[in-house]
Amino acid sequence: MLIRQVLSTLGKSEALRIWALALGLSALGFWFALRTIGPPPPKRLTIASGAPGGGYARIAEELKGDLADSGIETMLLETAGSVENLELLRRGEADLALVQGGLATAEDLELLTGIAALSLEPLFLATRSPISRLDELRGMRVQLGAEGSGTQALAMELLAVAGVGLEELEEVHEEPFPEALAALRSGAVDALFQVGRARSEPIRELLSSEAPLELCEFERNEGLMRHLTYLEQVTLTMGSVDLVLELPDEDIELIAPAATLVAREGLHSSIVALAVESAKQRFAGRGVLAEAGDFPNLELLQIPPSKAARRAMREGPSFLYRYFPFQIAAVLDRLKILLLPLVTLLFPLIRMAPPLYRWRIRRRILVWYKRIIDLEHKLRDGEPTPDVYREAARDLDRFDAEMASTEVPMSYADELFQLRAHLRLVREDLTSGRGRWGQR
Repeated sequence: MLIRQVLSTLGKSEALRIWALALGLSALGFWFALRTIGPPPPKRLTIASGAPGGGYARIAEELKGDLADSGIETMLLETAGSVENLELLRRGEADLALVQGGLATAEDLELLTGIAALSLEPLFLATRSPISRLDELRGMRVQLGAEGSGTQALAMELLAVAGVGLEELEEVHEEPFPEALAALRSGAVDALFQVGRARSEPIRELLSSEAPLELCEFERNEGLMRHLTYLEQVTLTMGSVDLVLELPDEDIELIAPAATLVAREGLHSSIVALAVESAKQRFAGRGVLAEAGDFPNLELLQIPPSKAARRAMREGPSFLYRYFPFQIAAVLDRLKILLLPLVTLLFPLIRMAPPLYRWRIRRRILVWYKRIIDLEHKLRDGEPTPDVYREAARDLDRFDAEMASTEVPMSYADELFQLRAHLRLVREDLTSGRGRWGQR
């Protein structure tokens, strides 16, 4: 309604100039907003995943696919596990990483930010002869897990809590899981630590081993969890891994850290929201060790979550991200804080257009009056020669042509016609030789 009124009030050429000014100022405001409200989300990310074929590698592949659906290109870094993943985050060589709970240092709490705990990953201790306490590993040949893995870090921390020094073990081995399991089956080692998702391929292999292996159930699980507060006690029920093969063949009481998704500090909030949404889609259902809705969560994060993660977990995708493509929603999301002041600027500019135009027209009429008065003064004060009269006639013709080609609002038409009538009077005086300046 306002725009229609402006268009009906303004002449075409003047209207275009006024609208160009208003829209130009608005565009300048939007450009300034884009430059000052912070960077857009990155188009490329790096995720530190884990060993090929492991549970973390599979999660990273799923996250990569979800990010690709939003136009984010992702590179996966294969690593030995959580310890190496944390180091990549600290050095800024990865944007996201899968990290086993309990491994972060005090420095990491300042440098990194948590996104979500995804699931519980039980610790399995397989031995060739049954034991019920960690201190019974003294004098044994033990596979601690690959160097840089979360399994090795947790195994060493458990041994330290139980008062077992590495020097008290007969041998310490650090092979990756396939080689470690083969060594246990062959009798080259006596015990093996492994952390993993209950239905992951390594754990299925461990549970289905034909060699006579024992899965240790610690007598002091509750005491261990009092010392290592990031651990949870879980029950792996009979047949929950594979009902046909009956894996496991009995209920097993285990302790488990959480698998968590962690980011470097400062990761764009829209990327954090995408990661949280991916975690909800992948981990919200009922699982081997969790009920529906237990995961993802923020409670089991050792590294505190960012504000963006809290908001995304609590509220889900915002209106913009639900109904617009990610890249468009990201721009609108950055601008939303400034939309109100920008719109507030635009409307006064639009409302200012008609009075500005009227001022320009009135000023032009006044300028014409001044030019006619100046012409009269020139004729009155100068010599009334034929050349002076001819030059004055040419000036009057030019004034008349300018007025005839000028469009004005209807409210100012009477002033323009009055001006032209005065111009005709001057012309008549000039051509008849009866002007005031000719009768001195």
